[in-house]
Amino acid sequence: MGIIIYYLSVTLNLWAGLYLISEFVSKKTEIFEPIANGLRKNKIYGYTFVGLVLAIAVLKLFFVMPSYVEKSLAVTGGETMKAFFRKGAIPVIGDLLPFIAGTLAGVTILFDLIFSKKDSVEDVEIDSEDQEDGDGKKKNKIALFLLSWKTVIGFSVMVVAVLHLILSGVLFI
Repeated sequence: MGIIIYYLSVTLNLWAGLYLISEFVSKKTEIFEPIANGLRKNKIYGYTFVGLVLAIAVLKLFFVMPSYVEKSLAVTGGETMKAFFRKGAIPVIGDLLPFIAGTLAGVTILFDLIFSKKDSVEDVEIDSEDQEDGDGKKKNKIALFLLSWKTVIGFSVMVVAVLHLILSGVLFI
């Protein structure tokens, strides 16, 4: 079960990062235009995707991919690499970055889907019905922050996913 969650985590983090950078990249090339608009047009697919990203991010804390340290060390032949690899590493620490990246990407995509009918990110903060509610105003500040940094978050999530794929047994990744 751990290896399935591992590959789903890597794949969904890559797709979530690709979605988050697609609006920025689609201004430069038309290849990413379907990705940028696909989930926004069909909200059911978008919310399902967000649910999968968040669910796999949370499950990543509980299911750890078995460490194949002996096989990887036999290929690389390095005894010094044992300091970086942990067999049976602590699950929460060993998968902390993919969890944070998946959660951050999922919440950012969720806010993007909710506020995609707005003209710009600044409209999120000026929404009059949320200004009356103190809790809604706090959510709008969080949404404004995440949506204004969504391209950086997207690139960061993709980097974490690639690092997690390459260095699956390293502590904190």
